[in-house]
Amino acid sequence: MSRSAGAPAGMSDRAAAEAERIVLVHGIFRTARDMRFLETFLRARGYATLAPTLPTEFCSLDECCERLRAAVAGWNPGNARVHFIGHSMGGLIVRCLVSGGGPLQVGRCILIAAPNAGSGLADLACSLLGPFAGIFRGLQSLRRKDVRANAALNQGGGRYGVIAGTSGRMLTGLLLPGISDGRVELESAAAVAAQDFLVIPCRHTGIHHRRETAEAVLRYIRTGSFGSARGL
Repeated sequence: MSRSAGAPAGMSDRAAAEAERIVLVHGIFRTARDMRFLETFLRARGYATLAPTLPTEFCSLDECCERLRAAVAGWNPGNARVHFIGHSMGGLIVRCLVSGGGPLQVGRCILIAAPNAGSGLADLACSLLGPFAGIFRGLQSLRRKDVRANAALNQGGGRYGVIAGTSGRMLTGLLLPGISDGRVELESAAAVAAQDFLVIPCRHTGIHHRRETAEAVLRYIRTGSFGSARGL
């Protein structure tokens, strides 16, 4: 059985898990409940978890990042090593937090179906909403031009495990060119410095609810690779 990176020799995976923590960050128009499948899976393997609900609809990406930073600081006063998992917009919020540095001891970060180069659907939605798009500042933050202009995202400051979906069998998938998960283009999900990259034939709304994804997440947290399924 593998050991978590940085754990003392002879420490089991469960003992290492008890010395670390995991934060799960949901996407836009979702709440903490959307991360419950992964949270339950990881808690069963000994990890303390935090899954805050963030105002992703009405606050910008940067504002959501600050809300997340405050939530983590209040939950982790001992400054244990913290791993981050973000789905969709949650992945960009994680990137913003990691690039900001600070005293937080960041472990491994996993971006699941995150629009790392921006979202074509966000472009389209904001165009259709016209002046009303300003109400949904989180949606505006996902436009391709806004992602390109976001200083925190462009600072770098991290290498990630990236999981992307390739099943575009959703109505919204018909609006996207090329390969997508129905909401996020594969090209956008891959547009970030990745330590490892995994493609799963699944839709955007279901990819983080699958056992296959949960097992890959756990392997990456423990080893820095999506590699073998042994020792889970």
